[in-house]
Amino acid sequence: MRKAAAVLTLFLFLAAVPPAVSAQETVTKAVFRPGAARVEIYLDNGSGPRFLEISAPPELRDGRLYVPLDAVCQVVDSPVDFDGNGAVITLPTGELYRVPAVKQVVEKLRQGDTRAWAECMLPLRRVFEAAGYRVMWDSGTAVVER
Repeated sequence: MRKAAAVLTLFLFLAAVPPAVSAQETVTKAVFRPGAARVEIYLDNGSGPRFLEISAPPELRDGRLYVPLDAVCQVVDSPVDFDGNGAVITLPTGELYRVPAVKQVVEKLRQGDTRAWAECMLPLRRVFEAAGYRVMWDSGTAVVER
């Protein structure tokens, strides 16, 4: 009985938390900070910043910023799809972006393993420019704008 009450309480709490982006809203700007576990986003409705929790913080590697797959999917509002060759994201431009992931990670994604999001780190500039965003580097942060 106590377990059922705890599960119901958790469900009601999660149901009360609004999503960061609704189906009618579009992210027009996102601010990524190396080492930060969330992304600051701005929507087309002009409201102030909101924050997306992401699976892993962005990482600087050889002067390039890499972001986890879930951050890209949330900002461009596209799920991960699977074909015979692995995982792909359909970008707002209509272009398919092939997710560079090994077979084991793709299999984890197919099975819904949320830990796999953090195992797919994508080059921010390459993926967002392919999605039609403008990418700027400003005082140690990457800013992408539609």
